[in-house]
Amino acid sequence: MKSSGVVVALLLASAAVMSSNVIALQSQQSNVDRDLEEAKTLYREARFTDAIVRLQNTIERLKLLKNLQARKTNLGDAYLHLALSYFALAELPLAKAQLTNVLRSDPDRQLDPQIYAPQVIALFEEARKEVAKEPAAAAPPPPSATAKKGGSKAPLILLGAAAAAGGGIAVAKGGGSSAGATPTLSGPNDVALAGLVPAAGSTFSAASRGFIDIRLIVSCGVSQGCKLFLKMNDERRLLAAGGCETSMFSQSFGPGASVERNESLSLQPVSGCVPQRFPVLEVCLLPANEGDCRRALSNKEFPLNYSITR
Repeated sequence: MKSSGVVVALLLASAAVMSSNVIALQSQQSNVDRDLEEAKTLYREARFTDAIVRLQNTIERLKLLKNLQARKTNLGDAYLHLALSYFALAELPLAKAQLTNVLRSDPDRQLDPQIYAPQVIALFEEARKEVAKEPAAAAPPPPSATAKKGGSKAPLILLGAAAAAGGGIAVAKGGGSSAGATPTLSGPNDVALAGLVPAAGSTFSAASRGFIDIRLIVSCGVSQGCKLFLKMNDERRLLAAGGCETSMFSQSFGPGASVERNESLSLQPVSGCVPQRFPVLEVCLLPANEGDCRRALSNKEFPLNYSITR
């Protein structure tokens, strides 16, 4: 009877250890998933240097995951976002290095050309060729320990900040536009473009349902605070020949110098109109209690040259 009791005790102890290990693994997976999502959020907010640092730390933790499938999928995802962050900063060699890590972690990974920019696809295929020449057992090198500091060159990476109801981000066609580290403001009420995603000169399908991400630096010198009105007019509308328009008001914000505003403007015009081209982004800075750009504190136009394909 004693031996039977010992066996039962050992089985119970073994079960407790196994349960503890399962809980530990679940906790490890949950923590690293949270860290990865937080890093992606930094990327979506165009905080690319912060995203790079967070992704580098998260990647080191992902490498320790015991679940091989989760490790493969999450590492590929983390390396991809790290590559896109470097790409947004125009650090193409670093971006390419991380794309090779994507393929080392997940050799079957494909990028959808309907979502990702041609430049990203081309760099990804270059990375694929390099990885194909490596010995099969080659391990991914650690990510670069340093991130480029200072102002970012505006990303070329997203088709929209809230491309779906779930708020997903899609990488856009087009190149990154550079607005410099600190755009110059000409007075107490002014607007400067600091970032545009996708970049000027991009091409979209008429069926695109995403948004463009616009980062502005604003000075608001009126006590009641300010708001922004953003608009894209189809070139036909600019010529008073019909055409399409997409526009929105921002939320009001308080007075201040060099206020950073991140806004998203739909690519879909009102009334189901199909645009041909969006030449410029119009931005007017208004007092918070005003709704007419004819009484704006500042009116600006920034070149877009967005082309629309059917």
